[in-house]
Amino acid sequence: MCAPHIGSICVANVRTDSHFHTRQGMLASEQTFHGTKGYLAIGANLSYGEEIPVRGRILIFDVIDVVHEPGQPPTRHKLKFIYDGEQKGPVTAMTSCQCHLISAIGQKMYMWTPKNGELVGVAFFDSELYIHSLLCVKNLVLAADVLKSIQLLRFQSDLRVLSVVSSDSIPLELFAANYFVDGRRLAFLVADEQVKPSSHQPQTRTGSATVASTGISATESQTQSSNPSDHTSDNQNVNISNTNSAAAVTDATTDTRKTPQSATATVTSATNPDPDRLRHSVYLGTQNGEIYLLGPMRDKMYSRLRITEKNLIHHLGPTCGMLPKLCWSYRSTQPELANPCGQVADGDLLWRYLTLPHSQILEIAKKSGQSLEGIINDIAELNATTSHF
Repeated sequence: MCAPHIGSICVANVRTDSHFHTRQGMLASEQTFHGTKGYLAIGANLSYGEEIPVRGRILIFDVIDVVHEPGQPPTRHKLKFIYDGEQKGPVTAMTSCQCHLISAIGQKMYMWTPKNGELVGVAFFDSELYIHSLLCVKNLVLAADVLKSIQLLRFQSDLRVLSVVSSDSIPLELFAANYFVDGRRLAFLVADEQVKPSSHQPQTRTGSATVASTGISATESQTQSSNPSDHTSDNQNVNISNTNSAAAVTDATTDTRKTPQSATATVTSATNPDPDRLRHSVYLGTQNGEIYLLGPMRDKMYSRLRITEKNLIHHLGPTCGMLPKLCWSYRSTQPELANPCGQVADGDLLWRYLTLPHSQILEIAKKSGQSLEGIINDIAELNATTSHF
């Protein structure tokens, strides 16, 4: 028999009702005035090989403040051991939802609540094969399966039930998944084994299927580069992280002088931003060290910029023998049941519009049937919503 192998699969920062916590969430706790407290949860697995089932553990730690000891390295925080519970299967993912801890164990998802130093079951759900990612926003939980794409779950606190809201009917070998927020609309961005990011939106009428609305190919996009070493392989590890962006874009033609009334309105809009202008920009990282920035775009803006892109391609010509529009088009290596998706704008190509001579800028704007101020304002809005540093 081979030696056992112990590995940590997932680490989560949670908040509970002053009992316990995981993955940037709160758990219930009786030790605080507000009844919630943050904890650090770790999912560990013990593997003996193929013949013996894998056993998992959930470890929960509390981050406490300590007094600095003379002569010791400067530290203000230490980890205090709170809970150690053995599970009947591998703990592959964890998150927190409404002061409850959610863990993916084997082919099931369990929701726990801390009580008297123990984790008490609240609800469970039969998942697909292997859940490797759990993300929560309010009472919605996004579960990513390694072979069965994504599922959107909802927790009903009054009924204490985890139920399916929407799921993807087309199997995908997912490597990463995250939320994709565009104002009042919520979508999901996933990346498969071919590093093909695609956006999914739940159908509002039936609520039973998650439909792919936009798809691009991060692998094929490297054909635009002149360095052949930049080509990505078919199987890679990808990581998706999102960044909030609440940028208020001003008109480039407006005067910089402001009256007291306009200044007050500006302060009010900054403190209470319009929900339609709140967006998430998603960073996609691959194993080869490449980073992609993806952001949502309004339909009307995309319709205007699509015409500008077309005229820019005719004006600039191909780069390294490849048209910019073709480098983003996804071409599968095998037949697929789903129709190809589009509606993807190339930000690098659009920003090249601002580097052209003024006469060429006016010529492209005239061919596009738009005003120069309108195109510049659209590009400025894209720059404002994706500028985070």
